[in-house]
Amino acid sequence: AHLPFHEMENRNDLIDNAGNSDDDGYCFAKVNEVYAVYLPPSKTVELDITSSGDTFDVRWFDPRNGGALQTGNVTTIQGGSNRSLGNPPSETDEDWVVLVTAR
Repeated sequence: AHLPFHEMENRNDLIDNAGNSDDDGYCFAKVNEVYAVYLPPSKTVELDITSSGDTFDVRWFDPRNGGALQTGNVTTIQGGSNRSLGNPPSETDEDWVVLVTAR
């Protein structure tokens, strides 16, 4: 399993969605370890990982078709700032889930 659900919490504030708008996506996180970010169609975000100095892997999951995790145009991000998660590997006009995990 990729997600330790019982240790994670809603952290929409980390993707600049403290108001929980359906248009801005959702972030479920165990801060500094793993982040699952749901993005609605055509949405890109920055993830606030300022509290970590780690490197994170960025992988994409297609919620429409399932399958293996995929890589987009950003494959790793470095903690210490807000970082763009980039674009999905295909079908940028569809919804995606981004899995961001510390190395």
